[in-house]
Amino acid sequence: MALRMTMRIWEQPTPWASAEAFCRGYQCVACLNAAVVAQFPALFRLRGAMGTLWALGRDAPINPTRMLEHLGCLRNAANWLDQHGSRLAELVAHHLGT
Repeated sequence: MALRMTMRIWEQPTPWASAEAFCRGYQCVACLNAAVVAQFPALFRLRGAMGTLWALGRDAPINPTRMLEHLGCLRNAANWLDQHGSRLAELVAHHLGT
């Protein structure tokens, strides 16, 4: 989650400098095995879905406009990950992989 929030792909068209800085700092305290690194794109998707579900669940009744906004954000993040997920996994592997 910290890497996702650092990258802020919904605000930054090119989040790679932020991602590299985060990974360089994080590598001082942890290394990740290849199986975890390979899952980073999927973990980004799941974390986005969790936030959307939480936001929608706090509205009672659900606001349809708000729901469409959140689903649009999820779609945009999925599109970004479809285009850049392998680069994300490579960056994490380079800095944090074992």
